[in-house]
Formats: sequence, C-alpha cells, structure tokens
Amino acid sequence: MKPESVTIESYNTLPDPKVSVVTVNYYCLDEILKSYKSIEKHSTNINFEYIIVSNSPIEFKHKARLRNCSRLSQTIELESNKGFSFANNIGAKHADGEYIFFLNPDTRFYNNALQILLHTFKQYPRAGILGPQTLDREGNKAGSIKNHISYLTLFHEALPLLKWFTSEQFWDGHYRKYQTGYVDIVNGSALFIPKNLFFEIGGMNESFFLYWEENDLCLKIREQNYKVLYVNEAIVQHHGKITTKKNFIPLEIERHRSRKKFINQYRQELSVLNRLTGIFSFFWRTLFSLALFRISKVKQFGALLTWYLFHYK
Repeated sequence: MKPESVTIESYNTLPDPKVSVVTVNYYCLDEILKSYKSIEKHSTNINFEYIIVSNSPIEFKHKARLRNCSRLSQTIELESNKGFSFANNIGAKHADGEYIFFLNPDTRFYNNALQILLHTFKQYPRAGILGPQTLDREGNKAGSIKNHISYLTLFHEALPLLKWFTSEQFWDGHYRKYQTGYVDIVNGSALFIPKNLFFEIGGMNESFFLYWEENDLCLKIREQNYKVLYVNEAIVQHHGKITTKKNFIPLEIERHRSRKKFINQYRQELSVLNRLTGIFSFFWRTLFSLALFRISKVKQFGALLTWYLFHYK
C-alpha cells in the first residue's frame, strides 16, 4: 500500500506535555479555532499540546491565525481523506503527551475538563478510557453514554413508541447519566485515553470511516480488562453536525453502514434483524413524511430505505 503523504507544520515546542489534544479537521477550521480558545481559557494548571490533523486543505488565512495559538504544536495535512479513525491514528503517532484527548472540532469547554479527567483517572485505576459530560448546542445536558447494540435498541429504532415503556438506557442512540460511573460506551466526540493503552489495543479501527469507532474502541478496552468511565464533573459542549450537515444523506447512510460493519464483526446474530428493522423503520417514516409533505425528510428516509433494500450486503 502506498504510504500516506502528509504535510506537517510545526508551531510551538512544548516541554513534556501531559495531554495531547487531537482534533480532526474537515473544512471547519473556524470551529476548531473557537474550540481551541475555549480549551485554552479553561485549561489552567495543566501542560497540554494541541494537534490538528486535516482531511481537507488548510488555507493560508487559517495558517496565519493558527500561529497565534500558543498550545498548538503542529498541523498535519493529509493528502486524501481516509476517514476520522485514520486521521486520529495519525495524530496519536505524533502526540508527545502521556494521555490523548480525541476531541471533535465542534466542541467547547465549560470547565477545566482536562484537569478533571486527568485527576479522575488517578482515582479509578481500572479505567481505560474516559468521557466527559456532554451538553447540546443550547447548553442542556445531552446523552453522553452510547447504548450497546442489542435486540432492544434495534426494536426501539423501528418502534419509537417503545420508549414510553423503557428507560433511555435501552433506547437506540445515547442516554444521560447524572453521576460518574462505569458504562459500556462513551460519546465519541470526546475520548480521553492513555497513549500507551491506545497503541496497545491497536488504535482506532480504520475500517470505520466515520461513526461507530467509539463502540469498537470501548469494546477493545473492555476486552483488555479495563473499564469505560463516564465523568460527570468534566463538561464539554458538543454543537453537533457542523461538519456533516452539507452532506447529510450520504453521511447518514455511512452511519448505518458503520453500524452494519460493527454488527457483522461483533454481533452477527443481529445482522438479519438489523436489516429488517431498518426496512420497516424507514418505510413507515418515508410514508409518514410523504403524507405530511415533508419533502426533505422523504428524501432522507427514502435514501436510507433504498440502502437497506438494495445495498445492504
């Protein structure tokens, strides 16, 4: 395989950073700069470096602004977009910190999350990966823990009325938790992990172009007899869909393709049910949207229905 061509630009030499914050850019450097400023503002009493791995070209105007970021150690421009997991693995290889904090570009710090996560790690010696509390765009508490795929979560996607009879811990998607504790999967928008352990488990699975890489990562952590820890005291706001809204339909299909890939790798007994519930779910959603003349939703749900019917292999 031809090695990936990268362009690395170094900015600041930082002595022995404790944490390396790695974020992946895809035409969203304005968001990244806002995220960086919030980290710099709140991250007191901790030595960290900031690394940007870019799946899209970095314009000259942004490079000029990046030079003012005192904690930015380097930007890495990739020749082609090989996905979120691939880019994060590249960032990890260039990280000097003892810990790596993989952070989405559309995030904002609400408190000294780095210090809190680092301190919490020392209190929970069996923890292998941590995730902070997540707030939505409006600042409300959002789902910070992702449900493990199961028969029940698949039925919930097909029949949302089931949510009236079960707690959100059994829904498809994410749920909220109100105190620090061990969970199955933490939100992929913010993942805090020791660098040595990250490489020990083989890094992120690059077969996941986008979505479900956190499921795979957390599962590999648990297979090594470490635990996944949700930290309620560390708070990060996640705006969501900043980098995906322009290509929403193909990326929604990619999300379902990644789920199928995860199921085929770890839960093959769910594969047929995953397809059947997908067909049923998006069939009635398409009809319902058509009846209400919600054309954008018809296109979205229709595209997903078509994928489940004809391209699910």
